[in-house]
Amino acid sequence: RLAVWAGKPSRSLGKHMLSAYGLDPATTCMVGDRVDTDIEFGRAAGMHTLFVESGTTTAEAAAAAGPEQRPDFIAESIAVLEAALVGEAASD
Repeated sequence: RLAVWAGKPSRSLGKHMLSAYGLDPATTCMVGDRVDTDIEFGRAAGMHTLFVESGTTTAEAAAAAGPEQRPDFIAESIAVLEAALVGEAASD
């Protein structure tokens, strides 16, 4: 057996997850509080990324991160997803 590294920010893990669950990266968003693992993982797999300020990294540091670790969106809390999803359901 060939050993495979599959931790975040592994691109191959992200691609496998998308394929295994039938997800389109264009409509999938990786949410996390670390730019060096969560956000880089999402970007490597081609997903949108949302950084939330629940960890040790600040929003300012996330916004200033290099291109492979800079999130598409920044929010104080994951609670913003509820409003976004409720709004999405209302428009269906």
